[in-house]
This record gives sequence, C-alpha cells and structure tokens, in this order.
Amino acid sequence: MLGKAVNGILHLLLGIKEHVKWVHAEMVNKNSKLKLIYVTPEKIAKSKMFMSRLEKAYEARRFTRIAVDEVHCCSHWGHDFRPDYKALGILKRQFPNTALVGLTATATSHVLKDAQKILCVDKCFTFTASFNRPNLYYEIRQKPSNTEVFIEGIVKVINGRYKGQ
Repeated sequence: MLGKAVNGILHLLLGIKEHVKWVHAEMVNKNSKLKLIYVTPEKIAKSKMFMSRLEKAYEARRFTRIAVDEVHCCSHWGHDFRPDYKALGILKRQFPNTALVGLTATATSHVLKDAQKILCVDKCFTFTASFNRPNLYYEIRQKPSNTEVFIEGIVKVINGRYKGQ
C-alpha cells in the first residue's frame, strides 16, 4: 500500500517537473501561446532559473505586465508572514519597461505607500473603493463538533443559497 502511494507521489513530482520545464521553454518561445504565468514571490526570490527565463522573455518583449496580488504583504504588516514579498522590488528594477499592477482589498493608505516604495513604483494611479462590499454576506454560526454534521451544513447552505452558481 505504501509503495503505491510513494509511486503516485513520485509520478506527480515528475509531472510537475516536466510542466515547469515546459513553462520555462514557452517563456522564451516566440510562437508560444502562453499569456499568463502565476508564480509566488518565493519562486521569484529563490529561483535563478525562473529569473533567467524572465530576463530572456523581457529581452524578447514577451514580458509585458506584472501583477502583484495581495500587495499589502509587501508592507511591514505582511512581510512578517510572507518575507519574500519584500524582494519583489527587483522586478521593477530589473524590468523597468514592464507595467506593474498591485492588487489588494485590505490595505490602508499607509500600507499602499509602503508597498509602492518597496515595489519601486515612483508614480502610479491608485483606485480605491469601500471595504464594505455589498456582494459579500457575513454570518456567524456555531460550529457543530461532529464533522459530518458540519460538512452537511456547508453543503446545505451552498445548495440552498447558491444553487446553480
């Protein structure tokens, strides 16, 4: 039984490794249909191979936009939790002609200014909206101690309130 699990994990890891190789090749392929690469700040901070591919894609004018999700993590409030967000400033320094957009739903103006500094963005437009989003519904419920009852409750809410969505 354990042997099957180990073989399954090895097969999965080999598949991931092959996929990463494919992505790296597509990043510099002129005829690639690749339009979006989603990576973590940790990958940017720790993978010399990935940064090398970004440089080649940039030189080939295939690297046109950077989006930093959860940009508030760049600020001192967030990089305690995700320290590699602090290293994202390298992107704008290394790829100065690439547009950068930072996205967050939870940053104060102080945090936004901090993130702007860390990301090396001198001038930018900031679009803000109320943190109160009418499309969200908040409810507090007592959590049942029985796991099956707990999951059944979640299923009931999803199937009742959000059927077909």
